[in-house]
Amino acid sequence: MQRRADERAAQVPTLVREHLPGYRVHSVALLGEGLDNVVYEINGELMVRFCKAPDPGRRAARADREARLLTVVAGISPLPVPEPRFVAADQGCFAYAKIPGVALLELAPALRPAHAAAIAATLGNLLAALHAIPAGRVAGLVNTDDEPLVQWRQDAWPGRCRPGGASRSRRSCGTRRQQAGTRWRSPTTTSGSSTC
Repeated sequence: MQRRADERAAQVPTLVREHLPGYRVHSVALLGEGLDNVVYEINGELMVRFCKAPDPGRRAARADREARLLTVVAGISPLPVPEPRFVAADQGCFAYAKIPGVALLELAPALRPAHAAAIAATLGNLLAALHAIPAGRVAGLVNTDDEPLVQWRQDAWPGRCRPGGASRSRRSCGTRRQQAGTRWRSPTTTSGSSTC
């Protein structure tokens, strides 16, 4: 795995020069790696993200799709969104400028409560903007989320709710409430028994 990451890091300067003529690469640093992608930071200002899917066709399609989705979201988001600078679909990668700011995880825990209301309002505005995007505008860029709410709940609290709506305490997991379209409430504990 490390060998593959080193090979990618070595190809980043050439890839950047091919797609951004005149851009000088002074430094390449591995920024992070997850299950699906690996990201390199170039000169502290440019992010180059590679899809790790083993199939070249899948890598290419994914890089192209994600870059196009970022472009759509950047057009409606009240927050800064990484806008692709180039897409190298054949390499399964795309690049975007680093967004300035401080990650919330880097904010000292003691300072977080003072910013909670502003963060909540900002995230609410982002969610409202995302939900306002017409489905046709993102067709083919995102998967349809048609999983039943019951499944979401079971995934969130494994072992707490059984398929079919009954919890371990034999209380309803809210299937009827969800089918009726009413809001689902988070689990609560009453007299030592859990309900969903």
